[in-house]
Amino acid sequence: MSIFYVITKLLTFPGALTKALFEHIMCKILKSPVDSIGYLSLDETCGHVDHELIERPAASFWYCFIPGLLNWLLGIILGLFPLINIAFLGNYTGFLESFGVQLGNANLQTTLNFLLPWIFAWLSFSMFTNLAPMVEDSLVMKEQYGKLPGFLKFLFALGYINMRIGAVLEKYGVTFICFALVTFVLAII
Repeated sequence: MSIFYVITKLLTFPGALTKALFEHIMCKILKSPVDSIGYLSLDETCGHVDHELIERPAASFWYCFIPGLLNWLLGIILGLFPLINIAFLGNYTGFLESFGVQLGNANLQTTLNFLLPWIFAWLSFSMFTNLAPMVEDSLVMKEQYGKLPGFLKFLFALGYINMRIGAVLEKYGVTFICFALVTFVLAII
C-alpha cells in the first residue's frame, strides 16, 4: 500500500464512499459476508469493503464491475452540469439564475454561482477516480476467470483486463494523476 493511495482516497472521498457503498450492496446481493465496513480506513481497504471470497466466477466479475459502472454513471451525471454550462453555453456566472433561483443576498448568489460548477466538477472527478476494484478482488476474479466456459471467457475478457489494469493503477494512486491530466487537457480545449 502506498501513502499516495490513501491520500488520493481521502481527497476524493465522495467517490470512495459511493464505491464502497456500491460494493457493500453487491456483497448483500451476492450473499457474500462483509468482514468490516470501515469505508475510509487508513489502509489498503480505504474506499473498499473487506468481504469474504466470492466463489462463483460470474459473480466475482459482476462484483468488480457493477460498483465501478455505477460510479462511472454518477461521474457522468455530476459532470454534465459544469460541462454543459461552461463548455457549451459559456455560462460562467449565472448558474443559479439559469435554474430560476434568486437568493436575497447578492454576495451569496455570486459566491454560489462561482462555487457550484467547481463542486460538481470535483464530485465528478471523485467518482471517475474511484472506478477500479481492489487488487485482491481482481486477483480473485482472475482465478475465477479460469473456471468460465470458453464463450464466457471471450465475453468477459475485455472487462477483466480493464478492471485488472485499473486495480493496479489505483493501488499506486495513478488513476488520480491520469484523471487530473485528462481534466486539465479538457479544460484547455
